[in-house]
Amino acid sequence: MKFLTQICVGGLFAVISMTAVTADATIYLMRHAEKQIDGTQDPSLTGPGHIRAAALAARLQTVKLEQIYSTNFKRTLETAAPTATAHKLAVTPYSPNALADLAATLKETPKTTLVVGHSNTTPVVVNFLAGTNYPLLEDHQYDHLYIVTLKENGEVSVKIDYIKPRTP
Repeated sequence: MKFLTQICVGGLFAVISMTAVTADATIYLMRHAEKQIDGTQDPSLTGPGHIRAAALAARLQTVKLEQIYSTNFKRTLETAAPTATAHKLAVTPYSPNALADLAATLKETPKTTLVVGHSNTTPVVVNFLAGTNYPLLEDHQYDHLYIVTLKENGEVSVKIDYIKPRTP
């Protein structure tokens, strides 16, 4: 559900679209696992990356996921794949250039969701969802699992869990 709010700034009126959550939702957000350094723009996961992707699936095995989103890169799709297989869900692609749109979609259709992204997108989506200011992840950080809970009454919480092994 979208609400339109009119504000006055410097004598000019602007209409802002605000998305309200229509039911409780839990959104798990993770950066892709360790990637190969092969000089390409679209590397696959390393051996340890595949192990971390399996660990993510194990961590989420008791969660009743309803949808999975991933950017359309090998490393993110390979990170999401074990969880998608375990939950018998398709992976829905999203654009890393339209993060506000993704956050609005997640709020408009509140479901238990996994979102797999990148070091420079995952915290941004968390911030759009929760109104927080988490920094971008460092290149060596692959273990952060953000858990954003959106309540229909407007309450928002963020917890950070870690998928082992921990990265420095």
